[in-house]
Amino acid sequence: MRIYSVTDTGGVGPLLVREVISAVAKKGIRKTYVDLEAFKIRFPEEGVFVAIEHLGLAQNEYLMDDYPESY
Repeated sequence: MRIYSVTDTGGVGPLLVREVISAVAKKGIRKTYVDLEAFKIRFPEEGVFVAIEHLGLAQNEYLMDDYPESY
């Protein structure tokens, strides 16, 4: 995850945190909470952009074959 500031025109600005913030989503959970307290981020009044990258590794692949056709 990367956190960017917002420019005056509403676009993506510079990074607020230089290091990559990593988190692991639990299997089957739709919401993931990440503790950002250690990064001491000062959130600007204009807001932030949060970019999330998913690791497309074969070991992370999960096939859901047991769901009904309605999903």
